[in-house]
Amino acid sequence: MKAKTILQIGQKSTFKLKTRKFFLGNAFSLIELLLVVILIGVLAGLSLPRFSQSYSQIRLEQTAYNLASMMRYAQGRALSRQEEIQLQFDSDFTRYHLMERKGDNFEVIEGRRGRAQLIPKGISIESEETTVGFSPGGAMDKVRIYLSNEKGKIFTVTTRELRGSVKVFDSEI
Repeated sequence: MKAKTILQIGQKSTFKLKTRKFFLGNAFSLIELLLVVILIGVLAGLSLPRFSQSYSQIRLEQTAYNLASMMRYAQGRALSRQEEIQLQFDSDFTRYHLMERKGDNFEVIEGRRGRAQLIPKGISIESEETTVGFSPGGAMDKVRIYLSNEKGKIFTVTTRELRGSVKVFDSEI
C-alpha cells in the first residue's frame, strides 16, 4: 500500500513549478510589425493591375466559349428535333437567345437555353448578322462574330472556317 503524504499547516512542499522566463529579445517590436504590414500592402498594390487585366481576359474568353457552346447546342437541337433554330442577338448586341420555328414564326425556346444570355459589361460584339440560322439538316449560316474587351483583346467565333462546326479563335481572323 502506498503511503499518502499529507502536508500539515506550516510544512513546506518540495514540489516546484517550472516557470518560463520571457526576455525582451524574444518578441517583435512595433516597428518590425509595421514594416511587414507596409511590405504586404506594397506587394498587393503591385499585383492588383495584373489581376484586373487577367480577369478581363478570362471574362472575354469565357463569353466567347459560352456563345460557341450555345451555337453548338442550337445545331444539335435542330438536328435532333428536325426543326429550324435561330440564335438571335438584340439590336445593340448586349444579349442573345435561342428561338425555334413554330409555324411561320420563331418563338423563344422555353427553359434554360431559351433564357436571354447577357453579354458582360466591358465586352462588345460585332457581327454582320443579328441572327444565325441552324437548319434541320445540320447546316448553319456562315458568320463571324467578333468579341472584344476594353483592353483591345479579340476573340472570334466563326462558322465559316470548317463546314458544320463552330470554332473559337483568340484573335481576329
